Amino acid sequence: MLNRAGTLTPGERGVTLSWEDGPRLARIGAQARYHTPHAASVQTLRISVTDPRTVRDSTLEARWVWRAEDAGWRVHLEVHNVGDAPIFLDALEPLRIDSAFGGALNLGAPSGLWRCARGDGAWECWSDNAAATGGFSRSGRMLLQPAVSNRSHPPALLFVTHTSGGVGAPESSSCDFRVDLSGERFERFTALTRVDGLPLAPGEAACSPSVCLVVGDDAAELLNLR
Repeated sequence: MLNRAGTLTPGERGVTLSWEDGPRLARIGAQARYHTPHAASVQTLRISVTDPRTVRDSTLEARWVWRAEDAGWRVHLEVHNVGDAPIFLDALEPLRIDSAFGGALNLGAPSGLWRCARGDGAWECWSDNAAATGGFSRSGRMLLQPAVSNRSHPPALLFVTHTSGGVGAPESSSCDFRVDLSGERFERFTALTRVDGLPLAPGEAACSPSVCLVVGDDAAELLNLR
């Protein structure tokens, strides 16, 4: 059964998304990375406030848009070149949770007990699978759930990319999801869209694919969602 009781709470250092009797994602942010024609270094614009407020530097303006849906939440990141020269967009991260900035991803069990669904329907467990050392990574969609819990149906959290939301990026672009873990400690979660130096002239804009976040206690039901 899907858990539709998710609550989004804005804060000064990111937003918190939580579900009654379910996961909690604290201090979620977003960011865009770009470079200019005359600088080798990559610039990063970090966003921790939600629409309708925007964040900008001298070159890029970003708007981070959340929308409640029947099954969960949808989020995307829009950027706009507000400078006088072209830039090259390298990556958009519509979701980023970093423990170094106070972020947390809580599934109701220690991270050493987490598991992540594979494309073939099997599970990859972090604590007893060498392939999962350091965490999990998936392209397009990721389903996380505690492998061991005191509940008969532990809560599961699904991230799904919807590529139809992307504007100004390749149609095939998707989000790569990654969870970085260290021992029993959560380090970082990212939803990353690589656009590989997409040129943005002054006045031009781009938008990441949207990401849907859905929670439920039936992993098979979540895996069948599109």
